[in-house]
Amino acid sequence: MLIKRPSSPARFIVLVAMLVLLGCSDPEGAATEEAASIVFHAGKVYTVNERQPWATAVAIKREKIVYVGDDEGALELVGPQTRVVDLAGKMLLPGFQDAHVHPIEAGMAYLGCSLTARLRLPTT
Repeated sequence: MLIKRPSSPARFIVLVAMLVLLGCSDPEGAATEEAASIVFHAGKVYTVNERQPWATAVAIKREKIVYVGDDEGALELVGPQTRVVDLAGKMLLPGFQDAHVHPIEAGMAYLGCSLTARLRLPTT
């Protein structure tokens, strides 16, 4: 005995809505949203934090530090687009900051001393 179910526009709309919602969920997209832009690990990181003066890893997302701690925690933030830098035991220090700068001298120093122009860090 074959039971014929009546087809209705409401059932069709519910089916389409479910398919649309399933298509909107992207588990990899969620992971990418949480992923860091760059991760430095396996190094000696001086944090300038009295409560945690040393770490082994740092994660950065959109030019902001989002994690400072051990390698395991930082590597959890690695996504498909994350640049991973193995420090191989080298030291990582906070950025250079000159608190007293005169505009003309600062401009001349900037033109003469680029710390990032040719910097090539090994990646893994």
